[in-house]
Amino acid sequence: MIRYKQHRTIFYFLIVMLILSCSSGGDSEEEEEQINPPTKASLEFPENNEVCVSGESINDIQSKVSFSWMPSVHTDLYELIVKNLNTDEEKTYTSTSSTTDITLMKGEPYSWLVISKSDKTTNTAQSETWKFYLAGNGTSNYAPFPATIVYPKSGATISASSGTTYLEWVGTDVDNDITSYDIYLDTIDGKTESVANDFNASTLENVNIVTGKVYYWQVITYDIEGNQSSSGIYSFKTE
Repeated sequence: MIRYKQHRTIFYFLIVMLILSCSSGGDSEEEEEQINPPTKASLEFPENNEVCVSGESINDIQSKVSFSWMPSVHTDLYELIVKNLNTDEEKTYTSTSSTTDITLMKGEPYSWLVISKSDKTTNTAQSETWKFYLAGNGTSNYAPFPATIVYPKSGATISASSGTTYLEWVGTDVDNDITSYDIYLDTIDGKTESVANDFNASTLENVNIVTGKVYYWQVITYDIEGNQSSSGIYSFKTE
């Protein structure tokens, strides 16, 4: 009887070990299965900070532009986002290939970027953002691109303990003829109070601020021909 019980105990023990072994092997296989997120697309055309002159003219006011980028890895779908920098109108186009034709208004500045997506994961990857001007009929000089705000970012909360801050932006122009900037900063609308006029750097130091306020600011960029562009109104808070 004792030997029978011993044999039965050993039998049950082996069954349990077999089950655990199979279970462990399944978990290992699941752990080995990895879902790779998509990688960032590398933009190719239209080129950054250039005039796009190779669009196919459709009529006096529109051209068809072929956007292209290098394919990204682990990607099933692309979202191409194109924004008119004068009107802030933004449109999204989907594509399974790395090129898309879009009809745009001539003589306008645009920005564009590509978001890579996968069917296997919700993770996405965003490319750099490029800017370009679509060539206009008879246009020989283009207005500067709207300045890109660097600091403070819109919606940011910054410390006002020192009583001052700095403002930083990036100005670009396809003609490389930017001459100056006007900077507006106030607690009303970003249009009322000028803190610098005819300024020729892209960082303004020692700007007075106080705690517990919401500030609005913008940068107006001028070129040698008198063309101008606005960065748009941005805001930040002080603590």
